Parts: sequence; structure tokens; C-alpha cells
Amino acid sequence: MPHKLKIASLNVNGLSNPVKRSRVLAKMRKDKSQVIFLQETHMTNSEHKKLSNFGYSNTYYSSCKNSRKRGVVIMISNSLHFEPIKTKRDDEGRYILVKGKMDNVLVTFVNVYAPPECNISFFKNLFDLIVRESEGVLVCSGDWNTILNYQLDTTSTSRQGSPKSKYLNTLIRETGLIDVWRNIHAREREYTHYSATHKVHSRLDFFLINTIDRHKINECKIGTADISDHSIVYLDIHLNSKPRNTLWRLNVGLLNNKSTVEEIQKEIGECIDDNKDDHVDPTIVWDTVKAVMRGKLISRTAYLRKMQRSKYDQLEKELEKLEKQLPKNEKKDTIGDQIKAIRKQIENLIKDETENKMRFMKQTFYESGPKATRILARRLRTQQITNSVHKIRDPLSNTLKYDPEEIHRMFKNYYETLYSQPEKADEEKIKQFLSSLDLPSIGSEQNGYLTAPISKDELDKAIGRLASNKSPGSDGYPNEWYKKFKEVLAPILLESFNWTLEKAIAPPSWKDAVITVIPKEGKNKEYCESYRPISILNVDYKLFTSIITKRLECFLPDLIHEDQTGFVKGRQTQDNIRRTLHIIDHVNKHHTCAALISLDAEKAFDRVSWDFLYKVLEKLGFNDKFIKCIKALYTDPSARVKINGHLTDTFKLHRGTRQGCCASPALFAIFIEPLAQAIRQEDELTGIMIARDEHKIGLFADDIITYLQNPNSTFTKLVKITEEYGSMSGYKLNMSKTQVLTFNYKPNKKFRKKYNLNWNARSIKYLGVIITQELDRTYETNYKLINNKIQRDVAKWSTLIMDFSSRIEVVKMNLLPRLLYLFLSLPVRIPDTQFSAWDKLISRFIWAGARPRIRLKTLQLDKENGGLALPDLRGYYYAAQLRYVVYWCSPNYQARWKDIEMSQGQAPPQSRLSGKEYRDLKGENLVVRGTLEIWYEVVKKYKLTGDCKLLIWPSCTSRFRPGMLDKTFEKWRDKGITATCTLIDKQHFKSFTSLKNEFGLENEDLYRYFQLRHFYETEVKREISVEGNDVIEILTGAFKQTPLRIVSKLYKGLLKQQGRNTMYIKEKWEKELGIELSESDWQTMLKTQHTSTSSKTWREFGWKNLTRLFITPKIKNKQLGQQQHCWRQCGQLNANHSHIFWSCTKIQTFWDEVLRVMGKVFGYNLPKDPRFIYLGLILEDVMGKEDIYLFKILSLAAKKAITRTWLRTDPPELSDWLTIVEEIRSMEQMTYRLRIKAELYAVRWTKWHLYVTE
Repeated sequence: MPHKLKIASLNVNGLSNPVKRSRVLAKMRKDKSQVIFLQETHMTNSEHKKLSNFGYSNTYYSSCKNSRKRGVVIMISNSLHFEPIKTKRDDEGRYILVKGKMDNVLVTFVNVYAPPECNISFFKNLFDLIVRESEGVLVCSGDWNTILNYQLDTTSTSRQGSPKSKYLNTLIRETGLIDVWRNIHAREREYTHYSATHKVHSRLDFFLINTIDRHKINECKIGTADISDHSIVYLDIHLNSKPRNTLWRLNVGLLNNKSTVEEIQKEIGECIDDNKDDHVDPTIVWDTVKAVMRGKLISRTAYLRKMQRSKYDQLEKELEKLEKQLPKNEKKDTIGDQIKAIRKQIENLIKDETENKMRFMKQTFYESGPKATRILARRLRTQQITNSVHKIRDPLSNTLKYDPEEIHRMFKNYYETLYSQPEKADEEKIKQFLSSLDLPSIGSEQNGYLTAPISKDELDKAIGRLASNKSPGSDGYPNEWYKKFKEVLAPILLESFNWTLEKAIAPPSWKDAVITVIPKEGKNKEYCESYRPISILNVDYKLFTSIITKRLECFLPDLIHEDQTGFVKGRQTQDNIRRTLHIIDHVNKHHTCAALISLDAEKAFDRVSWDFLYKVLEKLGFNDKFIKCIKALYTDPSARVKINGHLTDTFKLHRGTRQGCCASPALFAIFIEPLAQAIRQEDELTGIMIARDEHKIGLFADDIITYLQNPNSTFTKLVKITEEYGSMSGYKLNMSKTQVLTFNYKPNKKFRKKYNLNWNARSIKYLGVIITQELDRTYETNYKLINNKIQRDVAKWSTLIMDFSSRIEVVKMNLLPRLLYLFLSLPVRIPDTQFSAWDKLISRFIWAGARPRIRLKTLQLDKENGGLALPDLRGYYYAAQLRYVVYWCSPNYQARWKDIEMSQGQAPPQSRLSGKEYRDLKGENLVVRGTLEIWYEVVKKYKLTGDCKLLIWPSCTSRFRPGMLDKTFEKWRDKGITATCTLIDKQHFKSFTSLKNEFGLENEDLYRYFQLRHFYETEVKREISVEGNDVIEILTGAFKQTPLRIVSKLYKGLLKQQGRNTMYIKEKWEKELGIELSESDWQTMLKTQHTSTSSKTWREFGWKNLTRLFITPKIKNKQLGQQQHCWRQCGQLNANHSHIFWSCTKIQTFWDEVLRVMGKVFGYNLPKDPRFIYLGLILEDVMGKEDIYLFKILSLAAKKAITRTWLRTDPPELSDWLTIVEEIRSMEQMTYRLRIKAELYAVRWTKWHLYVTE
């Protein structure tokens, strides 16, 4: 392998002249260039070939097919051992891509000539090719005719970058490439071309490589322009790479073979029997079973790989032999069939290899279909680059390091230092500190539940929660292993788990963890601390901790104060945001001298002292058995850091809760609770009093915000408490990142100097939202910022090649979550103009700037009703705001913000949800008023007025006169008789006996019961709808139990209430085809499209057909105002969808042939009915259930065959349809194998395989 490879790149401006050609090659030989990139050769194919006679037998070129202009060539010296794998060339002579192995190192060379007239689409297609095809070490160079940096790369006075330059910079950045020369010479000025016309020097020629390969560069320099008007650019690169220190992982593909699974299952059973010993610790037995099975699986995989390779070589030889016989042999059909059969076998072998690659890349873009491959490949590349580390700054020398070994060393040292315990805290001091705190504790019953033997049911549920295609821990066994062999593994697993629980001894394999680092958003990636460490732990470890955590979370709400809203079941991220807004409103109204202080902890999870944690567990009443069990998990643990696929050496951990461990969130909530309690009970810290409650602190995990009066004295005390707590626990306050928001307070100079914070800030960022001093600035501050980000992102996404469904997916997965978080967090009104602007932006994006073919409101419907579930942002906004109304109605939901809101006014806000009499909101709390205003808006907009009567509180409405006069009704509120809905069952008023038993009424209350019943019958029942209302039902149900997935349910309810549907599309089909379809039929057709295949792209295609998305002659006639003929020349004018896809005379033969083959496949004839064959109405009396899956695919493929011959005179042929079915079958096979469902695939495709074989 060459230690150093010298590459030269030059725009020669013509090489057809023999004299110039000799000069160029002589120059290259003199410079000892081993790989040469030449641009603008102006040569034909035959002339390019001659270059291989000059010592460069590996010469690859691209010539312009119509003229001598352009032309690029890559010449590789004979002194290098190069094995070509693949070549991709441009017909216009603008680029050539060559992929191969150089001394067994995979390399990709790309030579580019970008003509001055080329546009953005040229770069888009070029980079899509690079992303799709490049592997190994990428070297891309050429004459780009584009200036990357107008400040440094040109002498032109213009400093405005061209759109082409900006776009190329974006592509380079997004694909994780770097301009090598500029990366090495950050502020230097050198140029590669001089324009005599413009008298301007520019650097137009440069090398691009993968960011991850930066350490391989020895030198990059610009030479002289002595043989052309461009300067040569040289790159010295070494290809040497040290072998990776990696871990074994099970090839999950083994689990697709039924006989292999049975053999492995038998081996596991035998292995357990061989190693089980009553005198041996079950955790040792379990680890032994894993170790023995690992060896067997490695041997089995190696054997299968060897057999597969042998079979592949044999098939290749047979194929070569048959192909040579074919031209000479008279029996061409027989040999042709043999060749097809062998190619099919080779294809299946290659598919196994492809499947493995896909699984290890953790990508499932095969399910997105061929159209989405390019963008998803780029997405994969971007993800890999984002998570890669190609440089790190050495903290000692403050220099950047690119060498992988240096990077590994620095990460290992950083984490080894981080996880070391500086000094052991005084145990007596910890005890004194904890004993001074008023903390709750659990009893023997809870401890008994926590430490009870783990049951088979608990293990089954834990395994059921495991997701597929996740990285395994250091033992290499992934989630699929436990799912597949659950029954045979369960007994030994349970024995091992219960031994750990009982004896506090964990399996030795649990000690090791692999730390993967993920860059923190907005942080400088040059520093180790800018990465978040995630521990990849063994699956058996995660199963055990998930079971323990499930038990623990049952009573965590009783141990952890409501101030903490993170990692506690039933509490929400937004709880403390809403509470903070209330406090700001109160402080402003009462002109209180106060400060909101957002404390930043330095590496909070990683600095947790285990000794302190154990003492806290003891203080909270956890028994010795449980604490020892937790100690077992943290006894002598070790870790290795995984950087760019390589593992560092092992180091020991002495503190920290592992981010990636199921128990860590709950343990951290327990760990931080003493600090919160110390702040709460400190008399010198004066909080904000609202009603009768004092508010001092709010927490979301380690994000802490404090609400303090008189900051001059309280802030110093707060710092002292955190420092005292930190000295015992490892917690460290990061003062430089701590934020403060003051109200009616200005610290003096001495105080400012002592605590160097931004005391003049008008806003702080807390839990992802901007909290302002004046609440009326909340909307502008938060939404203006996110609007700018969204517009930038949409502009960036618009440049990417994405199909329709991928664009909708971007809106769902990227845009919606960001906005929804703000919708949930901030009770502010958003103007209609803003929603209209968002709708326009989304519409332009998903239609790629073209004219929409389907209404936006139709796309926003759920898939069952004919849409694509494109988010309706206004609907999500209303649903998010109404979530707090649901919480008002739920007596079970507890939160500090709710306590504040329940204390406002004489009656709680949920008593004001019905009736115009409650809509005077003057003097109402700002946050409550905002939520009520939105509620009233929803009631009016979605016509909920009648059903709202169920929410009337009889004790609070003037419409129920007895409630105004008799105070007993008011007392009944304390017993649970609140809204009218609490008194009825399925719209019938409950009996007096029922209410007595439920609410504890007395016999003398009978008359009041009659009054209430009369009020319901006369004032409420006649107003509510018989069929009910989904939105109101969520609210009425909340009075009994807090519902789950509230926002999702409210959104669906609001969408349903709008009454949108796709019946107008159904009516068009009925009219054109002369058929009748019931609503039920239409629903079945819609469902068929979204359950056809595993591929999103194919499902989308079925939906496009049913919703008439394609542009037919009739649509063209409307657009152009001219008569349009059917392109098949059948004589039909302005043909509609039904004609093009079904009733055209020229296409009848195709449908007849398809039906004939379907009859052979299924073994019975199918009716030629467009409802069934084309629209997808499944007729169960015609077709067996076992055939429905295959029929959907066959029908889908027939429609695709028609669109593939779009605008052609000749209709599709049967062979076109068969080819498409095979395309889908091939992709489905891979999908099922990746999901470990190969057997199901075999069952579903049996009839098709039989037909193809025959």
C-alpha cells in the first residue's frame, strides 16, 4: 500500500495537440503525480483511449458526444495497483466517477468540469451521484468555475456571492465535504486562474474530500500556470488506515431461515442444560451461555458466508460458460432459460448481501421506493457526517487534531476524567444534610413490590417493548435475538434477573458499556464537552432495568414533589413553563421585586455521586435489598468510547448515571430532589406567594428555575445552598451559563461584579421557549424566531430532490414538532394571517412550487378519509391549547400551574366553559383568560355550543335558579358533583340511588335531585346532539379519568367536526364509470391504497390514482382552453381519468390479459369490474382472504404499467406489468427479511411463485 498518493488536477484547455499533450504528460511525470485529473481535454473517445499508452493503462474519460468541447479524464499510473469496480460518466463530458480498490483500499475518484453556463441543476445531479455512488476515500476535484468564498478566493470587487456559489457551498456542507486547500490555508490568498478580460484572479479549481478523511491529507498546494491558463492543484494523501477495534454483533439475517432458527433454538437449550449448575451463580451461567452461543454463531456465520461465496463463484462460472454457448447453440430458448435461472440465483445471493448492509446502516429507505432513494441516501450521508468527529481541539495546546488516534485519546481522557470521583464526600455531612430535609418515604408494602421476584409476564412485556433495528450492547446480541428466542431464554433470564435482585450480584457482562457521542445542537464540535455521551448497554441489562423502572414509576409521583416535572409519570414538560408565565403575570401586577433564575448544571447526569445517591435512596425509605440491587448495577463499571466506528481503550467509571440506562431518569429525579427540598424549606429564600402557595423552584430533570423575591439577599443564599449540595453530590453550578430575569430590581455594581450575569436581560430561554419580562411580547419573541428558522429550512429543503410523500413527511417530522411544542407551551393567540402564511408556505413546498393538484384541506384529512394526514396547523394549535381545558376538568391531574388557576376567582375556570354569561373575562388572570378566549373561539368555529351544555356547572350558572339560592349545591362541588356530565350516563340522568352511592348524598336531598333532573331535561338534553361530539366527550370523560394522547384525540375530533371528506372525488368516479358506490365502499377503497405494500411510495401511488392526481387530457383542456385528444389515438376528446385508466378501447386488451393471468395465479376468474380491479373495492364474496394482499399488489402494478406508458400511443403490454410485479416482489422480499418475517413473505407470495415457475 502506498504511504503517500500524489494527485494532480489541471484544466488543460485542450489536449488534442500532440506537442501540448507531451508537455502536460512530461510535467506530470516530472512532478511524480500518480493520479491525474484533467479537464477541458477537447478530445473524442478514441483520442482519450490513446492516453493509456503513456504509462496510464487505467485511464477513464468522458467526452462530449456532439462536439470536441469539454471532456474530462482520470489517469492512474501503472505503478499503482488499481482494481476498477464501477464507472459513471456524463454524456456531455462534464464529469467522470471511478470507483475501485487501490491496494485493497476502497477509493472513489470524481473529476469535474463545470462549464460557466451550467446551472444549479448540474450541481444538484452531480452531488446526488456522489452521495449515491461514492464509497471509501472520496477525492473529488476539477475546474468548478465557481468561487466559494468571495472574500478570499477572488480579486473581484464584488462581494455578493452568486446563487450558484451559495448553492454549491450548501451542497458541500450538507454532504459533509471540505474544500481541502481552504481548510489548510484558512486565511491565505492564492488563485488558480487569471481572467484577462475581467482582469480578475480567482480560485476556481479545488479538491473536495470527506470531512472524516481530513487526517489523511499530507499537503494541498497550488502550482504554476506554465502549461495552461489554469494552475495545477496538487493533493498529497495517504490511504493507510489502521484496523478498526470493533465488536461482534449478531447477523440478524440468520433469523429469517426457519431451519437455522430451529437449530439455534436447540443449541441454546443444550447450552443451558450443559452449563446449568445449582452450585454456580445463575448470572455466571447466563454469561457463559451468551459466550458459548457467540462462538457457535460466529462459526455458523463464517460457514454460511463461505458456502455462499463458493456458490456465487460456481454460478458465475456456469453463467460465463452458458453465455459463450448461446451464440453458437441452436437451442437458444433452453439455454436462455438456464441463464435466466442462474441470474435469478445470483440476484438472490446479492440481495442477502444488500440486506445485511441495509440492516447495519439502520436504514429502511428500500420501503420508500426508488424515487426517494437519492434524497434518503443524502439524508443517510448527512446523518453519518453529523455524527462523525473529524477534528478535536487539544485542551492543553489549544491546537486542532485530525489524527484518529489523537481524537480517540482525547475523548478517552476527557470521559475518564469526567467519570472519576475527585474526592469522597464526608458521609456524616451527607447524613446531617439529608436528615435536615423534610422528604417523604416509602413503606414496606412499596418495598415489597419493588423487590418481589420478577415474573414471566413482566419479562414478556419488557421484551415486547424492545424496538427492532437498534444497536446491541458490547455482547453483540440485539433486540431481535430476545424476541425470536424469548421462550427458550426466559427461564435462564428470569433466574439470572432474580438472582441479581435477591443477591445484588449482576452478570459480569453488564459492567461494560459503549459510549457513543452525539453533537449537541448549537455547540462547537471542536470540543469533547460539546458531545452528549449515550451509553449503549447490553439488551439483557436494559430488560432488567426497564422492569425495575416500571415498578419504581408507580410511586415516584408520591416521592418527587410536583415542582419536578421531568421523568415522573403523568407530568408534562410544559407544566413549569405555564407556571412561570403565571408567576411573571403576578409579579408584574403586584410590582414585586423579584428575579427568575435559570440554573445551569455542568454535566449533571455525568457527575452524580453514587454514594450520595445511595444515601438519598435510604432517606426516601428504600430498603437495603433494593439499594444493594442498584449498587450492583454500579459496581466496577467500565466503558469504551466509539468514535467514527472505532473503539477506544477501556476505562473505569466512578460516578454518573448512564444516559441510555432505563433506570437513569428515575434515579436522577431522586438524586436531585434533596436540592429542590433544601431550597423549598430554606426560610431565607423568599419565593413568590400566589393565593396561599409559595413558589420557589421548578425543575425539569436538571433544568432548574427559581422564583425569588429580594435577589440581593436570596441569590447569595441560593448559590450557597447549591455549592453545599454540590460538595456532597457532585452537582456543579455553571455560573457562566446561568440566566437571570429581573423584575423591579437592579443590582448594585458590587453585586454585579460578584455575580457576573446578564442582569439587564429582557428575556431568558427556558425549556426551549423564550420567557420575556412583559408577557405581551411572548408571541412576537417566540414565533418570529421560529418563523425565520422555518423559512430558512424550507428554502434549503426545496433545493433537495424529494418526492411528494417525502415532502409531506418533512412537514410531519420536522416542521410540526417544532411548532407544536410552542403551541403546547404558550397560551397566546396566533392571528389567522399567520396560519394562512404557514399554509401557503407548506403548499408551495409540498408541490415544489407547482400548481396544487389536490386541495390542501383534502391532504389534511386522515388516510382513512382520503387524505395524507398533512398537518392542519390551526387544528393542532387549538388541540394543544385545549389540552389545558381537559386538565382543568380532570380532578386527578395535579400540577402547580393548575393550583394557581383553580385559586383564581370564586369558581374554577372549568365552570366557565359553557354559556355566554361566562364570556366577560375582564380582570381575569392573563393565562386563564388566554385559554378561555381560545376555547370560546373553538366553540363558535366548530359549532360546539349545544353539546357544551354538558359542561354547565349547575351550582355556578344563573340559568339554574336553585343553585343561586341554595348553598347546598355549592357544597356538592366538594363531593364531586360539578359539571352536568357527572350526573348522567349515556345522556340519561342517573337515579337518585345511584347519585347517593356515588357522591354520598342524603335522603333529604331528593328534592334537590328533582330540581337538577328537571334542569337537565329542559335546559341541557334538548340542546345536545344525539350522536355526541368527540371533542366534548374528551372533556366530559376527563371528569372521571385523565385521558391519554389528549392532543391527538382533540385534533382528530376537531378535524371530524369540520365535516371535510372526499365524497366529491367519489362522485366523479361514479359519474364517469356509471357506477354506484356507498360510503362504506369508498372507505374500503381508501383503506386498500394504504394497506397495499410495505412501500410508502407504492402506497402513495395507489392514493394518487384514487384521488385523480394525474393530469389527463380533460385537465389539460381546462388549463389551456384547447381541445385535447387521447394520446392513444382512440378518437376520444378531452379524455378523463376513467377513460385513460380503464375505458379507452386501446387499453381493453391489457386489462383482459391482466385478468387472465390473475385467474391463473389465484385459480379462479375475477370479474372485469372497475370498482374491484381498478378502484380497489375488495369483494370478499369473490376473493379469498388469503389472496387479498397479492391482489392489491397485482392491481397496483397494472395501474403503474399504464402511467409508465403515459403520453405514448401504444398501451402497456403484459410484460410491462409482469416486470413491475417483480420489482415490487423483490422489494417486499427484502422488507420481510429485514423484519424477520421471511416465512410470512413465502406464504403471501406462494401463488405468484408457482405461476412464475410454471
